Amino acid sequence: MAWDFDAASRLSTIVNPLGTFTPSYVNPTYGVDRLASMAMPNAAVTNYQWETNAGDFRLKQIQNLGAGSAAISKMDYVTDVLSRIQKWTQQVDTATATRFDFDYNRRDELTGATLRDTGTSAILKSYGYSYDAAANRKSTQPQ
Repeated sequence: MAWDFDAASRLSTIVNPLGTFTPSYVNPTYGVDRLASMAMPNAAVTNYQWETNAGDFRLKQIQNLGAGSAAISKMDYVTDVLSRIQKWTQQVDTATATRFDFDYNRRDELTGATLRDTGTSAILKSYGYSYDAAANRKSTQPQ
């Protein structure tokens, strides 16, 4: 196992039994530590997109591409001003994407998760969650 670092003390190369992994960073001139991409030994690449300053630079998208830039999977995130994930869209290959819509209570506890087909908006699964006074999750209920 070996690691190399760039002038900003960020990982520039990772070598392990699987091969060599090469990260690149958003705006490397200024030493920003957010990943832009990770190149992998099998020619796959993971790309990362981030919100702007107005979105507090929260993660916006992760896209996994295979050799030749073939789509493997993609995940999109929509967050609120409290950094809670409101919508999480997932797509595998070129299949129709699905999206989780999340609900929270005033204590920031997840109270609901609804999985939808993004093509038809049909509800595929729905869950409700409840908590005790100490914020321990008491139950998960399919709805």
